[in-house]
Amino acid sequence: MAGALSKTPTIIVKSAVNLFRFLDKHGLLPRTVINASPFHTSAFLTNVGSLGIDTIYHHLYNFGTTSMFFAMGKKKKSYIYEDDEIKKEKCITIAFVGDERICDGYYYASSFRSFIRYLNHPELLEEHGIPQKDVD
Repeated sequence: MAGALSKTPTIIVKSAVNLFRFLDKHGLLPRTVINASPFHTSAFLTNVGSLGIDTIYHHLYNFGTTSMFFAMGKKKKSYIYEDDEIKKEKCITIAFVGDERICDGYYYASSFRSFIRYLNHPELLEEHGIPQKDVD
């Protein structure tokens, strides 16, 4: 697809992008495009550590529905104080960029409090499972 797009005249590519943006803004984008789009999701997670770089703060797009962007950085050694001891551990950092238009600050704060609790204690997911919406 990239090869075909690189051979397509710029005016046609720009026109197609503008058409997709218009359709997306008005809720008229075809389902096949939405299903193929990485920009139509609740949250986007990327591992930039696999590129050998540390965490980045990624920008949000004014296209699609992605309202949260998480980026994981490269592995590094960190010192953690636990049980009156200093331990050397491998860790990664996670950066978050969120669209403040989707909810209020209280909801973000309580959601991240839960998210951090699950990151620090993943065994809680085994006890309680991942919360699911009721499906009819």
